[in-house]
Amino acid sequence: MLIQEYETFRMKEWETIRNVHKRFTHIVNHLKGLGKIFEEEKINVKVLKSLKEHGSQRSQQFLNQKTLPPCHILNFLGS
Repeated sequence: MLIQEYETFRMKEWETIRNVHKRFTHIVNHLKGLGKIFEEEKINVKVLKSLKEHGSQRSQQFLNQKTLPPCHILNFLGS
């Protein structure tokens, strides 16, 4: 069930970025507790892609880069 939540994770219409991060972190932390290993870059991309389709220009610019800088997604989003 958690893996399905992770794979289908999307920002809800009413959610703020802070709420999206909280919900996503909850899922990832539970999966890590079960032994799942995540690369930071893949987590960052997953969060950015989950943002509303009309999401921020910043997230689109970030995704268009060939390689992602080694940072945590919250630093990028300014939360």
